[in-house]
Amino acid sequence: MGIGFAIPITMVKTIKEQLIAHGKVDRGYLGIGVQQLTQELASYFNLESTDGVIIARMDEDSPAEKYGFKRGDILLEMDGKPVKSVDHFRNIIALSIPGTEIEMKVIRNGEQHSLQVILGSVSETEGDRLVSQDVIEKLGFIVQDLTDEISAKFVYKNIQGVLISNVQAGSPATLAGLRPGMLIIEVNRSNVSNVAEFDKAFQASQESKKLLLLVRDRQLFRYISFQLE
Repeated sequence: MGIGFAIPITMVKTIKEQLIAHGKVDRGYLGIGVQQLTQELASYFNLESTDGVIIARMDEDSPAEKYGFKRGDILLEMDGKPVKSVDHFRNIIALSIPGTEIEMKVIRNGEQHSLQVILGSVSETEGDRLVSQDVIEKLGFIVQDLTDEISAKFVYKNIQGVLISNVQAGSPATLAGLRPGMLIIEVNRSNVSNVAEFDKAFQASQESKKLLLLVRDRQLFRYISFQLE
């Protein structure tokens, strides 16, 4: 059909070396969820460009939390090399061997900081990691807790739910009409007020393979369903 797929040679080499040395592939783990910097976000943070990615989610007891990263930090460089995109960042972390020490340059509150982090292992955290990571992989969107500042910005005063902070282009979430800024109020007819409750409700849907979301977009409400593979 004329369709081709390409895999970067550096990725193939890394996987091959780990298979030869250990018989398996163990991915590096930092414990954050990132999103691409848009022009609007760059303007909000008083940045002159959209280079880098912003931390939208922080896993509890993760290497990122241990070494001083904060939600809202903007990652610019890793070991002196610019962070080009969300996919670029994820590939670097995933293909790094657990225990690797990385120096990262971040912007926090308008000031640059250098942070050293030692990566953990995905295999050691899979049992405890948030299910929202599975949502990212399967459906292509990220959620975050609703803060007072965000509630005011999106006119969600005195409302509980989790905010959709990022949606991957071309993902099932995009095709279903989900967009950043929407609020998820229910998962499978159960109210959710934070990411932990969202994760728990999503986990419960794994058995039925069906996911029903009640979503609010400012003053509009609608149900969106997904069939989980």
